[in-house]
Amino acid sequence: MHDHAPQSDGGDHQPADEDASQSSIYVCFEPDQTLCAERIDGWHRTNDDLAEYSARVETPIDAPEALEIKARLSRQIHSADVLVCVIGATTWLNEWVSWELDTAKADANHKGLVAIMLHHQDLPPKQLQDAGTVFIRFRREQLEGAIVFARQVPNHEEDFMFLDE
Repeated sequence: MHDHAPQSDGGDHQPADEDASQSSIYVCFEPDQTLCAERIDGWHRTNDDLAEYSARVETPIDAPEALEIKARLSRQIHSADVLVCVIGATTWLNEWVSWELDTAKADANHKGLVAIMLHHQDLPPKQLQDAGTVFIRFRREQLEGAIVFARQVPNHEEDFMFLDE
């Protein structure tokens, strides 16, 4: 695991001076983290209706009614450049968040992954571990850099930590 993200090698990656606001993001979170998710602005969000998004947890993930929700969320995930996951105390237990992460990781376009750790002791979902995820604190400047980096290196196997900055 890297303490800091390396610089681009100038290969097939995006330019190093890329503007994070040009990226489209999908934000996954638990309903009790809606306030944090609302503060993630300045990017095109593929799941911009947070009330509709938060309501998904009212439907059991394996219920027949969940198929329509999964289809809608899947389209939103696939149209994003980067998936940003807000991680709280019980996020690692949330079946919907796990499904969203699995869906993003299975995408042929290889989404960049960013994890916002709300508290130092929170456990990230297993899908974010050893997946090239950029782990950060909830700070705008870290999020901007993490989104750019996640787009540049979406297939990396090692995680990157920006938690003590």
